[in-house]
Amino acid sequence: MDSFALFCRVDLQLSERTVKVHLCALNRYIKETGNSIDAKKIRIFLLKTKNNKTNPRTYRWLLCGIKRFCRDFLNKEEWTKTLKFPKIQPKLITHLPSRIDLNQFYEALPHTKAKALFLVYASSGLRKSEILNAEIKPSIRAIIPTNHEQYSTKNSYMSFYNSEAEDLLKQINYDLKVSEVSIRRWFKKGYLQTKIKITPQILREWFCSQMAKLNVPDRYVDAYCGRLPRSILAQRYTDYSIGTLKEIYDKANMTVLK
Repeated sequence: MDSFALFCRVDLQLSERTVKVHLCALNRYIKETGNSIDAKKIRIFLLKTKNNKTNPRTYRWLLCGIKRFCRDFLNKEEWTKTLKFPKIQPKLITHLPSRIDLNQFYEALPHTKAKALFLVYASSGLRKSEILNAEIKPSIRAIIPTNHEQYSTKNSYMSFYNSEAEDLLKQINYDLKVSEVSIRRWFKKGYLQTKIKITPQILREWFCSQMAKLNVPDRYVDAYCGRLPRSILAQRYTDYSIGTLKEIYDKANMTVLK
């Protein structure tokens, strides 16, 4: 397992998070099947997983880790070549927190740093881990993820945060370094006090919805959120310069609590 982890980090240039996910998948395989692996045992394991009505997303990451181990590390592509990933039905957003919900949840958070992170998530649209590993440029209120430089499973360029977040960021000296465990604990405290479910992912979805309501073009919302452009127009003929992104963001004048 140590050799495979080293291979993922060095040869494949995968992020530490992705390496841990692959190791978790293999540990589950070993726990249920044993220390040996071959084409037949893989299929017995996957069939058992499927028969247990495992969530398709869980099945997908298990298969991804096994494929990576067999194909890339063991050079046994033939063991997993024909194994297909299950189709994942996209989730339609049917409910997002209201402005009242956001205010109640915000007030229930335990301290200034938790509240600052809440506002940065809601006003930037970035992923949870991206904000924890980001460079902040206070002069233009920009936040630039730095955790995707060495691998390509995710994409990011830059986003911005609003004046509400700026006021709290000043109070904590723009220090957003914190563990994901702490974030889960702080957001859980907010939930227990309000019974309103809000997570960094929900705030990311709320950001996209709000920017759409403010008539920000989809291609720029995608840029703020780190998604690849989906059309030829967006890919080749759209100005993604910092000045343009900042101008469009400021023009939207998005607020979270007001």
